Amino acid sequence: MANLKIVISALNKASGDIKKVKSDIEGIGKAGKESKGGLQALGDGISGAWKVALGAAGAIAAVAGAIKMVGGAAQEGAAFQRMQDASASLADSMDADMKSILISLRGASLGMVSDFDLMQAASRAMMLGVSADADQLATLMEVAGIRGRAMGVSTSQAFSDIVTGIGRASPLILDNLGIVVNAEETYANYAKSIGKSADELSKAEQTQALLNGVLESSRGLLEQTGGLTLDNAGKWEQMAAAQKNYFDIVKADLADATSWWAEYWAAVFKRGVESQEALSKAQEYGI
Repeated sequence: MANLKIVISALNKASGDIKKVKSDIEGIGKAGKESKGGLQALGDGISGAWKVALGAAGAIAAVAGAIKMVGGAAQEGAAFQRMQDASASLADSMDADMKSILISLRGASLGMVSDFDLMQAASRAMMLGVSADADQLATLMEVAGIRGRAMGVSTSQAFSDIVTGIGRASPLILDNLGIVVNAEETYANYAKSIGKSADELSKAEQTQALLNGVLESSRGLLEQTGGLTLDNAGKWEQMAAAQKNYFDIVKADLADATSWWAEYWAAVFKRGVESQEALSKAQEYGI
């Protein structure tokens, strides 16, 4: 694991610095004893002390930097694990499979969006009641990619806007991506197809009507453009997404390996708070 190797290397270097500091300290004493001139000995001792101080500061900084890097990477890995678990649970609650959704979205986005962003986007779509269907979400992702390019926004942002516009029944948000949907007409047509009036539609049915309207209005765009294609900018986006996916996995492994550290210090700080509270109560009672 690349990150872990970097951390180990940093710690090893710090360890070497610390050993050098110890050696320098011993050298100061030796230099002082062996020096014949009093002032010369004093000067050598002061110079050596400065070197030791600088060496110690460097060693401490190296250790602190390594610990900070490990902690930050582990927290990011834990966040990735949380997103995996939360999105999978949400999909399960809707009789859907997050793995299938993720595979479909990867294909629709041509690998230009990281797995973390895809899981986040799919979760948003499900929570807003837009869809938990892998094929429908993939089509929305492809539409988002095409319209996002035309509007100068990322595929992730465009997908989020489409999902928000449908989920909140906001044609204005959809209009920002060039998706023009007549809400009243869309509701009326859908209501007629299920034997209801537009006023009788539930929130979920209105959302479904808008989703159908967006997919229908985008069909011609997909046919005309041939779907989302990979351009030079997209190749760089692929690289960025692949890089993030790799490091998210590495950081997730690191989170598993270092979770005990967070648990240990959480317990230490908790005991510290309890001790302070006990001391405050004792002072109140004059103990």
